[in-house]
Formats: sequence, structure tokens, C-alpha cells
Amino acid sequence: MLIFNDLLLSFAAFFLVCLFLLSLWDLNLTRLQENIETEELELIAFQISDTLMNTPGVPFQWEENISSVELPGFAIERGLAEEEKINAFFSLDYNETKKKWNIERYDFQLKVFDNEGILLHRAGPELNHSTLIALSRLAIVNNQTYTFIFALGEP
Repeated sequence: MLIFNDLLLSFAAFFLVCLFLLSLWDLNLTRLQENIETEELELIAFQISDTLMNTPGVPFQWEENISSVELPGFAIERGLAEEEKINAFFSLDYNETKKKWNIERYDFQLKVFDNEGILLHRAGPELNHSTLIALSRLAIVNNQTYTFIFALGEP
């Protein structure tokens, strides 16, 4: 009887330790998955904002015929943006822009502020997502410093 009680106690202790280790494993897997998703979101947001702020877009003068745009960009040169390209961007269709950037499963928002903090342009819906990345960039537009805030969220 004593051996049976020891065996039962050992089995119960082993079961509890295994249960603890499995729950710990599951918790770490969940955290790892969340980190991977956040890092992917950060990378995409950085790539898009970098393309907007550091390239003129494809084709080079896409703002003259916005239906021809393959990839929008604002830059005349690094740190210097063209107002015509910015204005043209905000006339693009939101869902078409998402398709061009290959981010259909995400939502984005782009806000442009002048040097006094006045909102000049806004594209995209308000983002209240649980996972949200926002990047701020500065550029000179017509001898004024504009702030561009690009946000990317996963619904």
C-alpha cells in the first residue's frame, strides 16, 4: 500500500511538472509569435515610409498621371520632397495604394503636418489597432519643414 501511495504521489508530481512546463512552453510560443508579427509590421512600415520619403516614385513623374503610378514617392532628393507628389498621393485610392504596397491585410494612415503642427493632409482611417507601428519623418517642402507620420496597423 505504501508503494502504491508513493507511486501515485510521484505520478501526480510528474503530471504537475509536465503541465507547468507545457503552459510555460505555450506562453513563450505566444510571445514569440507576437514578437515576429510586430517585427514584420515594423519592417513593412519602415520600408514604405523610406520609399515615400527617399525616392521620387515609379515612374519618375507619376504625379502627372496618377493612374500610371506603380510606387508612390515624394522625394526630389533625400530630405527634400515635392509638393505636387504629396498632393497627388492624397488623391490616390486607399485600397489601390494598399494593393501597390502589398499590404492588403493591414491598415495604414499617413498624416502630413506643416512646421506649425497644422494637419495638411490625411490618408487612411483612424487606427485603433492592438498592434500599431507609427513612424515620423521630416522633409523640406517649399522651404518649410513638414512632418510625415506613417502608421501601420493589423486589425
